[in-house]
Amino acid sequence: MEEEKIKRSVSDTLNSISGIKRAEPNPFLFGRIMEEIKERQSTPKKFTTGYVWKLALVFIVMAMLNIFTLINYTSSDTGQDTSATSSDISTFIDEYGLNNTTYIY
Repeated sequence: MEEEKIKRSVSDTLNSISGIKRAEPNPFLFGRIMEEIKERQSTPKKFTTGYVWKLALVFIVMAMLNIFTLINYTSSDTGQDTSATSSDISTFIDEYGLNNTTYIY
């Protein structure tokens, strides 16, 4: 009895799809798609120079900052006391514990 219900349910489910038809698109759909493609190909692309000017401005600013840094670096006194610099470096090494040669992985 239970098997008959299952077989009937399966056959009803399989027969329910027998009336399905293929979906039909709008008859003018292909024409509209082709017209849109032609329209996009025929319109000239606008070349905006705004992005080019912005990019050039960024490069100019970066070059000016590099030049400014180079001038300040080369014009600083090279004869300054190096003991203060080496004491600063050793203080930095001690504070951050960089003088340890033991590596724990």
